[in-house]
Amino acid sequence: FLFCSHIFAMDQKVPTYQGVFIYDAPSIVLLAHNYLDGQYFKYIETGDMIRYYDNGWKDYQVKEVIVMQALPNNTFLKDGVFWTGIDVNERIYDKEGALVLQTCVKKDKNWSWGRLFIVAEEYGHPTAGIN
Repeated sequence: FLFCSHIFAMDQKVPTYQGVFIYDAPSIVLLAHNYLDGQYFKYIETGDMIRYYDNGWKDYQVKEVIVMQALPNNTFLKDGVFWTGIDVNERIYDKEGALVLQTCVKKDKNWSWGRLFIVAEEYGHPTAGIN
């Protein structure tokens, strides 16, 4: 189990991806820098369990681990396919009952070469397994 909870910095700012709010995503999205807590995301695999606390503990099971290269203008490349920011919102964030962990991927000396998305579904959620 990986344990997560909302942790606020002293200035009460939480890192967020603006697109999550623009599109009113129904999932919980947690961002972490790849040189801080996000460095541990790379060890998470499909099938792993994540326990998240937000006014009570909830268990999530990892369904997808997605790595893609970040390109200019909020576009991404995964397996030769280009994704727009809208594609990311629709395919990753727009999942009812999901928990998404996101961090940057470092390649060579570029700390923000790509993005890592861990998509987990609430264990036992009524919509789990429905796409």
